[in-house]
Amino acid sequence: MAMVCPYCYHYTACTCPAGYHYISTRFFEPKEGRDFADQFRRSIVVIFPGWFLPPVLGLYLLVVDFSWPVAVVVLLFCLVGFWILPKVSRRRCEECENAESCPWGKKSPTN
Repeated sequence: MAMVCPYCYHYTACTCPAGYHYISTRFFEPKEGRDFADQFRRSIVVIFPGWFLPPVLGLYLLVVDFSWPVAVVVLLFCLVGFWILPKVSRRRCEECENAESCPWGKKSPTN
């Protein structure tokens, strides 16, 4: 959040489609100097593993020592992160003011 949110249009408007503005505006000040897309591209190396390490580590924990609470947390993380959030984001991205400058919002000719 600290690396991307303060550069987003939604940050100052408090209209983040993912709801990150509720948390990030309390901890980080808006920043100038870079546009959102540029900052997002610079930070993707850190953001990307954050989505895949929790399920991988959770599966490891389940194989080593099965636990229902860990299984539920891993399942919920995967459900929200890989099914619900992308489904909701697709609709929100179409309406987003950042869509033109957002790496995820740009549509390729094949889409």
